[in-house]
Amino acid sequence: MASLRGGKRTQQLAKVAAMNAAKRQKASNQEELGSGPPSGTQTSTALAPSAEDPDTSSPHATESTTDEEMWDCLGTWVRSLPKEDLKMLSLVLCEFYRREKCPLVMDAADAVARVVPREEKTIRRWRKDFRDHHGEFSESRKGKYDRQSIIYDEECKRKALSWARENSTTRGKPNMTATDFCVYVNTDLLLNMSLSPGFPRKISLSTATRFLHELGFERIDSGKKGVYIDGHERPDVVAERGRYLENLLAIESTYLPPHLPADVVLNVEQPVQTGNCLATKRLVTIFHDESSFQSNEDQRFVWSQPDLTPIKPKSRGSGRMVSDFIEEYGGYLRLTPEVFARANVDNPSIACEARQIIEYGENRDGYWTNDKFIHQVRQAVLIAEVKYPRESYSLLWIFDQSSNHTAKSEKALVASRMNVGPGGAQHKMRDTSYQGIAQRMVDDEGVAKGLRQVLLERGIDIRGMKQKDMIAEISTHEDFRNEKSIVESYIVSRGHYCLFIPKYHCELNPIERVWGHAKKHTRAYCNYSITGLRKTMVPALETVHVDLIRKFSGKLGITFKLIEMGKQLVQNLKMLSRSTSLIGG
Repeated sequence: MASLRGGKRTQQLAKVAAMNAAKRQKASNQEELGSGPPSGTQTSTALAPSAEDPDTSSPHATESTTDEEMWDCLGTWVRSLPKEDLKMLSLVLCEFYRREKCPLVMDAADAVARVVPREEKTIRRWRKDFRDHHGEFSESRKGKYDRQSIIYDEECKRKALSWARENSTTRGKPNMTATDFCVYVNTDLLLNMSLSPGFPRKISLSTATRFLHELGFERIDSGKKGVYIDGHERPDVVAERGRYLENLLAIESTYLPPHLPADVVLNVEQPVQTGNCLATKRLVTIFHDESSFQSNEDQRFVWSQPDLTPIKPKSRGSGRMVSDFIEEYGGYLRLTPEVFARANVDNPSIACEARQIIEYGENRDGYWTNDKFIHQVRQAVLIAEVKYPRESYSLLWIFDQSSNHTAKSEKALVASRMNVGPGGAQHKMRDTSYQGIAQRMVDDEGVAKGLRQVLLERGIDIRGMKQKDMIAEISTHEDFRNEKSIVESYIVSRGHYCLFIPKYHCELNPIERVWGHAKKHTRAYCNYSITGLRKTMVPALETVHVDLIRKFSGKLGITFKLIEMGKQLVQNLKMLSRSTSLIGG
């Protein structure tokens, strides 16, 4: 190391070595071409400079070669070194940099990586290996690992093939995945066989896939089902999305952040500055959605034998529908047995959990109607108010825009329910006001006025208007536009917030990921019967634990950030386009 402390001497040695390496390379190229080295070309392999070397004897000799040329020659010489010499050179340079310039090993290795064609982490690994083995490099085990594969063992293949043939179908339909086969091999096959030490005791999913190919099985794609309509970027939907995010941000900015586990004791005595007010409460956001589970809904990708023709069911079969609520604090909206016992004394009608499951069909539990939905919401509100007292929490309820969720009462102001003339089968709506003037929606005899009369009383010129034009006109009026649905009216009357997710934006509801995770379980254990679905559906829902729900809710924040970044990008592109057009004009 002492010789490396002289910076100029080190540069001169490197330069001479690089030039000699370049000369040797040029001479070898000439010999391969058959012409031999040119006259006067020095082919000596001496790396140390002599007294007669012009590079070291004359102070002006370095001007004959540029720094770029010297650097190229040095790189050529370094790349031509054997691996062991390259390792040793890297360690020498690393120690030099560490003692002279970079005290940290990481910085020194990064500096060496700019000279040596290796990554910084590789150089640090070489240094650690050299120190751990007391000044020597450990022997490489590359290509020396003697490991046998069970794929080519005849006994393993025979047992695995027997199991795969018995379990690849359920009621004549292929329903085996590579994961199922991998679990069998790791938990049954390898544990019950006497294998030599060279065989593994566990295989990976990729090895199981290779094993299935070796057994003659092939992967089948059952294909997607259903119709997909994309209205995500429709102008009216984009505007609605912007209003939804603004309202959500306005509500969340006035409360303490909700991202804490349910078992953490919250200190609400000290107010915290959030937004424009001193917040002493935490906001609990509760999401709702429904999903259907079908008895014939199996896995999309399965493994089957080539000679077995898969017969898929023509329909998805009988099904069950679940309607549930989730929240980030405690997962599914439910009460613990202790809290439920205390709450049941004060209110015997309260339920333990908000989940509702029905077997839909004419001869079963019927169908999911608005009355059943409103009854479930009332139960959910009671549960949430017991679980999260008003003194410490505020509740935000979020629904999607299905017809059940946005249904309005019979007396609500809905333009599409009105006829042009009076009477008929149209609804008798409640009284309202327009521009501060009270207006009745029925006449003195209790007959509904109709669109024509209502618009005339509001001073709207209806000449040339048809029914659809009248409906479009009156729908823009404030009282009709702000008419609340039944569920929103009830939640607001209880002192809570209520929002509706924009259409085509299922990614803004984390409960959609809950359904996907649960259906992965039911599809794996599908036996194509409603009886089997009854056994697997509830356990599948319970596989989604509270930590997983918190992760799903965390991804929602990432989605909001991406939407905001996309909005900002569109604005920047519009400004750039406008500027370009002005310059061009």
